[in-house]
Amino acid sequence: SEAYSDGWGLNKQRALAYSREIFGQFFRLRLQPQALQVQLDLGDPSRQGRATLWFVIEGSGGPLANLTRDQVNALEQPFQLNWQRRGGDPFRWELTRVENPELQLPLLPSQEQAGQR
Repeated sequence: SEAYSDGWGLNKQRALAYSREIFGQFFRLRLQPQALQVQLDLGDPSRQGRATLWFVIEGSGGPLANLTRDQVNALEQPFQLNWQRRGGDPFRWELTRVENPELQLPLLPSQEQAGQR
């Protein structure tokens, strides 16, 4: 969603750039779902939904890829994904937020040079 934001301070553009840089570090990558729970608030006119997702990362790559894999796989709390239906299309849902209070995102090389978090 254009309105995407998360607890790590990322908006849509920064989240996509961050994801490309992290996942681009993998030589081999598989996100293996472990469990999924979906809640839809059908009475809500904005048609919001929330998914609780447990998954593990299988794969290997450079040091940043391996750090990410190990950190995600060690999490005890699931990821919470918030979705919202857009327009009149019942099949058009957009991701508006991802949360996991346990996850500390690693600094990317480009962020370290710029002194960002």
